[in-house]
Amino acid sequence: MSLPGYTKMEEIPPNSEKDKIIPDKAEKIKYTRHQIINLVCLLTLSFFAGACYVLMVPFFPGEAAKRGVNLFQVGLIFAIYQITKFITSPIFGVLLAYTGVRTLYLVGVILAAVSTISYGFLHFIHDGTAFFWSCMVLRTLEGLGSSAYHTASFTIIASDFPDRLSTVVSFWELTSGISGILAPLMGAGLYELGGFQLPFYLVGSLMLFLFIIQVCILQNPETQIVETGGSIWRLFKEIHILWGLSIILCISVASDYLLPLAEPYFTMNYGLAPIAIGGILTGSAVAFALSAPIWGFLSDRGHKHILIVVGLFGTGMMDMSIGPAPFLLLEHHIVLSIGSALIMAVFWSMTMVPQFAILLEGAVAAGFPDNHDTYGKMSGMYNCLWALGASLGPLVSGLISKQYGPEWALTNCGFSCSVQGWYL
Repeated sequence: MSLPGYTKMEEIPPNSEKDKIIPDKAEKIKYTRHQIINLVCLLTLSFFAGACYVLMVPFFPGEAAKRGVNLFQVGLIFAIYQITKFITSPIFGVLLAYTGVRTLYLVGVILAAVSTISYGFLHFIHDGTAFFWSCMVLRTLEGLGSSAYHTASFTIIASDFPDRLSTVVSFWELTSGISGILAPLMGAGLYELGGFQLPFYLVGSLMLFLFIIQVCILQNPETQIVETGGSIWRLFKEIHILWGLSIILCISVASDYLLPLAEPYFTMNYGLAPIAIGGILTGSAVAFALSAPIWGFLSDRGHKHILIVVGLFGTGMMDMSIGPAPFLLLEHHIVLSIGSALIMAVFWSMTMVPQFAILLEGAVAAGFPDNHDTYGKMSGMYNCLWALGASLGPLVSGLISKQYGPEWALTNCGFSCSVQGWYL
C-alpha cells in the first residue's frame, strides 16, 4: 500500500532554483568554501555532542550510589535529557525564525559546554538529595543546549546542502555513532586516570574551545528567511507529514528498544558475560554508523521511499528473529540472535537517514515556504519525535518484557515496524 504524500514527493520534478529540496540528480555537485567550513563545524559538533551525552555512562551510577541516589533516580537523571529535548525542540523550531540560525546554534553549544564542565564540580557534593537535584538541573540545561544546536544544525544542513541533504545527515549520524562508541571508553579511562571530575572537565573544555573556534568561522546559512509559513500546527493537517513523524517515532523507539532487554535476554538464554553483551551493542552501533553514508548516497539519488519501506520491514523481521518470535516456532540460537541484532542496526540506519529530507519535501509540497522558517519547524519536530522515541523505547520494552517476556517484547516492536512498512 502506498502512502499518497510519499509517492507524490518522489515524483515531484526538479525545478532548478525554486525547488532546492529536490535537486537535479544529473547536476555535478561541487562544495563551496562556505559549505566545507559549515560541514566541518557541524560534524565536529556531532562528535562532541555524542560524547557529552554518553560520557558518564560507565561510572556515574556507581558515583551516584555512593551518595545514596537509587537506580530509579539515576534513570530520571538520564531521562530528563531526552524529555527536555522533546519539550523544547518544537519551541526552538519556531523561535529560530526570530533568533537566527547561527545564534541559536552557538547558544546551544555554549550551554552544553558549561553544563558539562559544571558536572565535574558535583564531585564536591556529598549529600544525596543535593547531588540528585544538581544533576537534574545540569542535565536539563545540557538537554536544552542539545535541543538548540540540534534544531539549528539540521536547519543549516537543509539550507546549505539541499542537493546532498541525506548524505550530510548520514555523515552527522556517522560521527555521532563513532562518538557514541568511543565516548564511554574515553569516559571510563579518564575516570580511572583522574576520578569523577576529569572526564567532565576535559570534554567540557574541548566543547568550550569548539565554541570559541566556531564563533570565528561558522557562517550563516546561504538562504535567509523571506517569509514565515504560519503556525506549526498546520503541519498536523498533512497526512504524509503526520505519517512521516510517526515513522520517526517508530524507528527511534526501535533504536533503543533492545537496551533494557539485552542483558537479561542474552544472559538467560546464552549465558553471555556483560563484556560480550557490550560487544554486541557496540557492534550494532558500528553497523549503524558505517552503513549510514550508503543510505545517504542512495537517498539523494531518488530512492528515499524504497529505503524507508525496506528498512521498516527489515527492522521488523530482525526484531522478530532476535527472540525469536514465539509464533515462528524457532529454537533459540546464538548466531540467529546476535546476527539479527547486528543486521537490524543496518535497517534502522536505512530507515532513519532519508526521513528528514522526506519531511522537508512534504512540507514544501504542502505549501510551506522553502526557507529557514520551514526548515526550523521541521527540524524541531524531527528532534522532538526522536527524543520521545528514545525515551519511550526502553520504557515500553521493559514493561512488556516484565509481563510477557523479552521474546514478545521484541515481537511487538517488530510488528509495529512491519505495519508502518506495509502502509507505505
